[in-house]
Amino acid sequence: MAETTMSATPNLDAVKHDGLEALNAKLDALSRQMEFLVEQVEEMRRQREFWSDLGRDLSTVAEDVYMLAVEQLEEASDHVQLEDIWRLGLRFLQNIRLLEQFLQELETVHDLMRDMSPVAHDAFVLAVEKLDEMEKKGYFTFMREMLRLLDAVVTQFSAEELRALTESLVSLAATLKQLLRPEMVARVQQLLTAYQQALEDPEGLETSTWALVRRMRDPDVRRGLALSLQFLKILAQSAAPAETPTESSK
Repeated sequence: MAETTMSATPNLDAVKHDGLEALNAKLDALSRQMEFLVEQVEEMRRQREFWSDLGRDLSTVAEDVYMLAVEQLEEASDHVQLEDIWRLGLRFLQNIRLLEQFLQELETVHDLMRDMSPVAHDAFVLAVEKLDEMEKKGYFTFMREMLRLLDAVVTQFSAEELRALTESLVSLAATLKQLLRPEMVARVQQLLTAYQQALEDPEGLETSTWALVRRMRDPDVRRGLALSLQFLKILAQSAAPAETPTESSK
């Protein structure tokens, strides 16, 4: 009997110990839950204070905006009426499709500019290269010298002189047009060839009187001499001063 009582006592102590541990575990869990609830309540309090402060700030800003709008509307009341604002709003609503179309076209232009950007970059690089090539070849130097020449012409010639120069240039251009005909170019080339041959072989020229008389029998020589004399006559007439009536009567 005594042995049974002694064996039951350790079992009871073990049960009490296990119960205390379970109770402590429950108390710890309950404590953690209470801490979590306290944290949640504190977070809710902070959020409530945040929204409360934000509401007060927004209320202050809205009040300031309202007062400013009232002041601005009072200043513009002489020029803008409520009916005008209403009518503007109606026009905006009526043209909302046009506005949407305009935005679509603006997007299209933006896409086009984005697609054209590489092409524009390449064109810019090519233009820079061409300008650099022209600079190296001397185009810009030539243009600067031409501008300097034009500046000298403008400063040194009067308007009347420039008009006379223009008329002379027109006449000169007509003369050059005649000289640049194929047959005239061929004749000038023949003259230059004959002159070059005479310079290269001056001893081959027959300059004696009998040689000259003998060459006068050549029809081409006589025709050339006649043309030369006619040319000299015209040149002398253009260079001689005009005769006065008294001198012409004498």
